[in-house]
Amino acid sequence: MTLVDADVYLKYLPSVIASAAVCLARYALGQEAWPASLSESAQYGINHFGSCLTELHQTYFNAHKHPQQALVEKYKTSKFHEVADFQKHPHIYVKVSACI
Repeated sequence: MTLVDADVYLKYLPSVIASAAVCLARYALGQEAWPASLSESAQYGINHFGSCLTELHQTYFNAHKHPQQALVEKYKTSKFHEVADFQKHPHIYVKVSACI
């Protein structure tokens, strides 16, 4: 998703983007968003990537409106567990502030 709106994410280190993506994915799967074990291994607390997480969530939330739909369509397939099927994953629309 960061490739679609790349300009937004240029200000972040790749490790910050990766941490935010893992946090959002875990949250979407109903897991603890950022457990202590991840904080320890990544050496990032959730406060280190909170702004990136918020922007990543916004990108995900608005992906179905983006003019470039190739990535959305690709990740709607069962091969990718339909992660971009926004009808099947409405709980991700919950405010990310619940994670932070």
